[in-house]
Amino acid sequence: VLLDEVNDLEIEAGDVLLTGTAATLEPVPNSKAFGFLGNPGERIFILPQDEQEGVLFLGIAGDEIPTGVFQNDSVGLNLVQITGPGDVFLYATDAFGTPETFYNSADGIDESDVFPVKVGGHSHQNWGFSAAGEYEVTLQASGVKAGNEESVVSEPVAFFFHVIEPEAFHSGELDMEVAYEDGAWELVLLDEVNERELAPDESLLQGGAAVMQSVPNNAAFGFLGSVGDTAWVLPQEETEDVLFLGIAGDEIEAGIFENDAVDLRLKSVRGPGDVSLYAVDAFGAPVVYMNSGDGIDTNDVFPVKVGGHSHQNWGFTAPGIYKVALQATGTLIEGSESIESQTVEFTFELLDGSSSISLVRNLNDSIKLRWATSPGANYQLQSRSALNGGAWGDVGEVMSGTGEVMEFEVPLMTDVESLFYRLWIVPSATP
Repeated sequence: VLLDEVNDLEIEAGDVLLTGTAATLEPVPNSKAFGFLGNPGERIFILPQDEQEGVLFLGIAGDEIPTGVFQNDSVGLNLVQITGPGDVFLYATDAFGTPETFYNSADGIDESDVFPVKVGGHSHQNWGFSAAGEYEVTLQASGVKAGNEESVVSEPVAFFFHVIEPEAFHSGELDMEVAYEDGAWELVLLDEVNERELAPDESLLQGGAAVMQSVPNNAAFGFLGSVGDTAWVLPQEETEDVLFLGIAGDEIEAGIFENDAVDLRLKSVRGPGDVSLYAVDAFGAPVVYMNSGDGIDTNDVFPVKVGGHSHQNWGFTAPGIYKVALQATGTLIEGSESIESQTVEFTFELLDGSSSISLVRNLNDSIKLRWATSPGANYQLQSRSALNGGAWGDVGEVMSGTGEVMEFEVPLMTDVESLFYRLWIVPSATP
């Protein structure tokens, strides 16, 4: 069952949908120890082992198991089956950040997918999901009784998870709005066209193939990489079908802060590469405000335009998911008090124009193919019956990328031994 400790309620597993909000989207760390989750920078949705505001804090409890009933007080919670759009992981990190994996559906489900339940207590771990969507996770408890060595196994029980995809923005104008009203800071995303404020932890700022640039042969741009390297740049100039991301101080009144000076500071970056914020002046020279590539310190600061807004270039050195933490600071005229906002994380996703297909079998004898798309890229799904021979045939029509995950459903073929699929990225849709 599920135990709601706050309300002292036991709830049947089938009556609850365990929800992972959009805030749970993280990049796979750039560490071999976390390779079981995927490649560095790839998407992973994490229900964390440490309590975080607004995020489900899901534990595994053995409080109702008396000590001495099972041999060595050992009870296992086995992973039996997974149904959903991706893979599921259960792991914990120790005091030094080293992960211990209990469940990993990506390498198949077997007797090694077991969690040791803490008899007489409870603990928290990280639940990982490789894609957004709905999952059915079936678990089963087992143990050997002390004394008669009888092996006892529970009935399999299905738990249901819903992992929410953040709202993605890959074109149009958005502003990171720094506001100070009624004595309080606020950092949000502002969609001026639709007159709405967006929570940063529910939004995904995307750049696709159109923002891929080669680092120029100019030492001044060395912070983006070596000459000829690929960098992903959300530009300071408005470009069709590309996100136009600004920084706004419209909601800060003049005369509140000393010298009308408000700073936006870079506090941390998690992702597969480095992040920079810079502007190019009228003579083509870059003015760098933030650069995680040379370490993050007090020099990584952008001067917010009080009462207005401006646009800069956001640079990234590798594709993938980034969590960029920012904080607003300023010194009040009244009392000369220096104040700072809470640290707020903004999530970026940079796509490299290529894509891999994931496969999910549906209950209606069909297969759902899924792949991430880049805005402006066009995709043709193709198939053939042999991996190393034969002609590839088109499946369906050319599909235009939107920056979001695309799905295509195909029937299970019972009259062929095997069928292989690939994505062909074409320059434009066929007429």
